[in-house]
Amino acid sequence: FLGVTLPPAYMKNKTMRMNMKQYFRKQFSFHYNGGFYRINVIKVFLCPQTTAALYGNVLTDEMKKVLDALPEDQKENYIKTARPIDILVEEPISILIDIGGGTASPVILHYGVPQPFDDDQPAKGVIYTYNRIIGHIQSKFGSDITEAAINMLLSGEKIRISDPEADEIRSQMERYSKQLFMQLQEKKLPFSNAYTLILGGGAEGVRDAWTGISKFAKLDFLTEMKATAIGGEKMMERALVKAESKVG
Repeated sequence: FLGVTLPPAYMKNKTMRMNMKQYFRKQFSFHYNGGFYRINVIKVFLCPQTTAALYGNVLTDEMKKVLDALPEDQKENYIKTARPIDILVEEPISILIDIGGGTASPVILHYGVPQPFDDDQPAKGVIYTYNRIIGHIQSKFGSDITEAAINMLLSGEKIRISDPEADEIRSQMERYSKQLFMQLQEKKLPFSNAYTLILGGGAEGVRDAWTGISKFAKLDFLTEMKATAIGGEKMMERALVKAESKVG
């Protein structure tokens, strides 16, 4: 069995869903750590990419604050059991913004339940800005830089890069962040009344620019890069249990 996530805007596209299932329903062969493996995928589960991250045992910035305030004997259990969905089920309105490579996908939830939302033209993700940054750094400074290095810099890690190059990257990301927020505002998302959670590979990139925006009633970040994969696995496990119970 294989779990595959799709951006919410594509989940309602029946043709795309069928094509994705058809593409992955086959045999894969590969080498890993000196061994040869063959996997036969007999069933594909499609999960909504953005909401999948809510079901993993991962911590948002606000959840980390809760963790820090807990007595030491309660911290281990919190880390093992806490999920972002546990916060959002208490919120009348929440907004998820998954800033991935290709798209920036919004989802509106009421008490943790996703609501119908038309987003046939998703805003662009960070990969386009990253590609522009990589080309600009190369042409202006003669330096090679990777997406991973950009992510590390934006996450606050100390990498070997000149100050002018770092400033250029931050300037480009600030420009992208402002443009993205304007595009999301045009979609009439209720930021002023909602708990907004930013996730995905571009979350760190917009943090500085968005933290100072007063239109957010509540702003939180989930920067665990594997959040969607972790949550998608949990959703697939639940789907398998449900499928098995019907057979039984």
